[in-house]
Amino acid sequence: GIVDNNTPYPEWDTSSYIKRYCINNNIKYSSCDIVDGCDYNCSITKLSDIGIKFDYIIANSVIEHVPEIWLIPEQIDLSLNDGGKVLFITPFLFKLHGPDPDCWRISPLGYQSLFSKHFDSVAQPFVTVTQ
Repeated sequence: GIVDNNTPYPEWDTSSYIKRYCINNNIKYSSCDIVDGCDYNCSITKLSDIGIKFDYIIANSVIEHVPEIWLIPEQIDLSLNDGGKVLFITPFLFKLHGPDPDCWRISPLGYQSLFSKHFDSVAQPFVTVTQ
């Protein structure tokens, strides 16, 4: 009952849940989601170009579609308020999927390697495998 039926994989949809949670709890929610309707039209590799800093950034099924993944940590760093937090939701053991390109599957050590240069603490990612 929480999925958005317009998503290509509704069983994996957390965006509509997160959006409703924010709205229901009086938390300002802004989106760059092309499916959800954009408040900002930008790529995660150019997030700082919009000139706004955020308390929280949630990238739900985004990172695997970015060919230049190495640009993401700096953009996140430039776009977060002090003490801000980031949540990445990415598939690990999941079929290739659209929209193209679908470039990456990142292990917990991959996350550590990618983000540790820009952030003092990188929480241990967790991987959930479903069948």
